[in-house]
This record gives sequence, structure tokens and C-alpha cells, in this order.
Amino acid sequence: MAKTFSKNDRMIRVQPGERFTILLDATPTAGYEWHANVHGGGVELEDASLSPSTRGVGAAASQRFDFRSKEAGRSEIELVLSRPWEKSPIETVRFEVQAE
Repeated sequence: MAKTFSKNDRMIRVQPGERFTILLDATPTAGYEWHANVHGGGVELEDASLSPSTRGVGAAASQRFDFRSKEAGRSEIELVLSRPWEKSPIETVRFEVQAE
């Protein structure tokens, strides 16, 4: 089973080849979704999905990002919360990934 991390876990330690998940709260019905940027070649995004918790405008959801560590070393994952039609994000969260 993959390790799961939240917004509070800024340091992620995994083994090379190991899969892990980051779960974040989002409000997609109001246009807010997280977008992932991976810096460094040691981690790849395998899947991203949304799971609404309720229905209606402004309803909360859980946004899931599934990653895999490709090799030993350090990488950074930057997750940005924004609306597609707005220029500035409302939040940016960075995770340091150490695969050893």
C-alpha cells in the first residue's frame, strides 16, 4: 500500500521505485483545483483525481495525486491551488522528496 501524505507533510521520504500519494482539500465546484509541478527527475506523477464529498456549488472535495519515485535523490513537488481563469494562485505548497 502506498504511503499517504497531507499538506502538513513537507518532507517525504521514500525508497526508489516506491509509490506515494498526496491528498489535499479542494473546492472544484467553485473552480479551485490543485495542479502539480515536479522539479527534478526523480519523481513522476502517475495519476490525479477528485473525489467530491458533497454536491452543490462550493462543495468540498479531496484531490489525490499519485506519484512514483523513479530513482534515489532529491526532488521537489509543487502543488498550486488556483482557478483556471485567474492569474495568481491562492496557495502554493511545496514538498521535498528524498528517495534513499
